[in-house]
Amino acid sequence: MSRYIVTWGLDEQADDTYRVIVGNVDELDRVLDTIERTSDDDNAAYVVTILAEDDPDAHRAIQIGVGRSDRGFLLYLGEDGGYGYEPGLSPWPETVVFDYNGEATEYKPARTRITPAVVRAAARGYLTATRPQTIAIDPNA
Repeated sequence: MSRYIVTWGLDEQADDTYRVIVGNVDELDRVLDTIERTSDDDNAAYVVTILAEDDPDAHRAIQIGVGRSDRGFLLYLGEDGGYGYEPGLSPWPETVVFDYNGEATEYKPARTRITPAVVRAAARGYLTATRPQTIAIDPNA
């Protein structure tokens, strides 16, 4: 069974990112649900990195934006990487801020042309090696 490392935010007590190991989609959903609840409590959205435990250099990882009700982002890292987007969805009118390991990081509208539901489907698909058909990739966004 493959295992995946999920990291996000900054655990100030540990002076490092939060880190959880998951082994399946149900476990990933529970972690993402917890992050979304934390986002609601903190009034923040987070960059979440998901990578295979056997790929510590993140050659095949993804990063997703979690915690906003309107938009997220999806970044496939690696050779065939780029920002995922929904072709029929217009760019958001302004930059969107996500907490990236404790730092407020702006994502331009071209990088947030994706809804939270599709971001979640892509995260699940990463664990099952399937990319949702509704996503296109822009390597230059």
